[in-house]
Amino acid sequence: MMGTGHFLIIFTLAYSSISRAGEPAWWTQEKQKCGLPAGLAYNTWQSQGSPCHKGGGSSGVDITKGIFDSIEAARTAEKQRAAMEAQERAERERQQEIEDEARKQRLQSEMMDVEKSGELGLMMDSVGPAAEN
Repeated sequence: MMGTGHFLIIFTLAYSSISRAGEPAWWTQEKQKCGLPAGLAYNTWQSQGSPCHKGGGSSGVDITKGIFDSIEAARTAEKQRAAMEAQERAERERQQEIEDEARKQRLQSEMMDVEKSGELGLMMDSVGPAAEN
């Protein structure tokens, strides 16, 4: 007669055989060889480009390095984008300052022209007699 302990051992062995039976042995070996997660589905691995087979085979370390390299490349690209935006913003601000200075110079020049032409005096003369009447 079997005790509860024996039943548990038999059940565990049977369960592990069933769970591995759903996966071909070559796929289990491939995951081990490549350092892939045990629960990784074959279709997922294929959709990722079968990373172990690229470049004559790679390991889990290579995959992890590739992920970190991708993250670092994204960070570098983001820093470059931010630097370019800052440079463009500074250039727009410089251009605005140049335009503002040119506008200021133009207004000052126009004011000087009005004073030199005597138009201001003529305007004052036309206002003066009208105020006296």
